[in-house]
Amino acid sequence: PPPQPYAMLVLGSGGRGESLLAMDQDNAIVFGEGAPGSDVDEWFEHLGRIAADTLDGVGVCYCQGGIMAKNPAWRKDVAHWRETVASWIGSSKPEDILNSDIFFDARPVYGDDALGDALRRDAMEAAGGNRIFLQNMAIKAADFDSPLGWFGRIKTDGGRLDLKKCGIMPIFSAARVLALKHGIPARATPDRLAAVREQDIQGAERINPLIDAHRIMLDAILRQQLRDIEAGVRLSNRVDLSQLDAHEKQQLVWALEQTPAIADLLGTPARF
Repeated sequence: PPPQPYAMLVLGSGGRGESLLAMDQDNAIVFGEGAPGSDVDEWFEHLGRIAADTLDGVGVCYCQGGIMAKNPAWRKDVAHWRETVASWIGSSKPEDILNSDIFFDARPVYGDDALGDALRRDAMEAAGGNRIFLQNMAIKAADFDSPLGWFGRIKTDGGRLDLKKCGIMPIFSAARVLALKHGIPARATPDRLAAVREQDIQGAERINPLIDAHRIMLDAILRQQLRDIEAGVRLSNRVDLSQLDAHEKQQLVWALEQTPAIADLLGTPARF
């Protein structure tokens, strides 16, 4: 039996409920009390390794960035997690902003849900009260290159477009920042944006198109992944534009045209 109450957390797209078929692992463990390297910590390290190995064995591959509970950085007791989150929020380093990004999407999936929810709630309250941190997150969310060229032509790499990087990521990143800013507990991107829409903010009329754009791009990625399974192609978030019909291409161009609204919503300078 576990030596302390604990919660296994899924982070990032898994926490938002937006993982498709090319997912990798992003997970963490929070437990009641136990110093790093203690017998308690070693028990949860073992659990983290079992979870990581089992997931990898069924096709949810190891996280290349090491964001897995088997690693000490993602396995801590409540006190040490609070120290870590405080250091992220007080930092402007890109790696700290990235780590905190996915942590705000955390969803307890096993164990003591209340323990995981309380940690995330405390982290959100701390982040929502730090103007500089939110500003840094907003700048990062709005810093992306649009794949659209002249006359709506889509720039590709080898005929494919990484639709997560070029389209979906700016939307879910902006939704996360806005949720923190307005104290919205929702995790899923459409739910966050729908809640923000009820706030009196600049550019709120651009939110419905962003929700639709997010859905269109997720659908395009999923359809591509299903085609790639049949063709024996390694799964990714890259969409082959040659496999889209005219209507699908038109929809995709429209969806990509909505992303500049992110700068308006976040109040950051547009650069795309």
